[in-house]
Amino acid sequence: MAFVSYCRLYINTNLDKNWLFGRICTYLGGIRSGINDAETSWCSLSVINNGYHDAEKYSRNRTDFIYWKYCVELEIINNVSADRYINNINKLIEYLKSFCDGVVPSCDFEEQLR
Repeated sequence: MAFVSYCRLYINTNLDKNWLFGRICTYLGGIRSGINDAETSWCSLSVINNGYHDAEKYSRNRTDFIYWKYCVELEIINNVSADRYINNINKLIEYLKSFCDGVVPSCDFEEQLR
């Protein structure tokens, strides 16, 4: 079975989206390729508003990640191995957890992510 590399990280934070995107790009050494899009040596990424974000529902249940404000969408590039890709996503998750209130991955390989 082929490796499906698309991964979405739900982010729980009140930080500004542009500031969040800037921190992620700086951490990953990403080169901007659009307003909230970038490429690194191992992935392309986008920081987007979560279309399901609902402030009222979020205020009633802050642990339900489907209502969190932002998502980071990741896709493998440059023939990077699945192991390297997963390892780098784990590092990104740990970094985001250092200043965000929560990070939840959603992908076919989420059981391999912390």
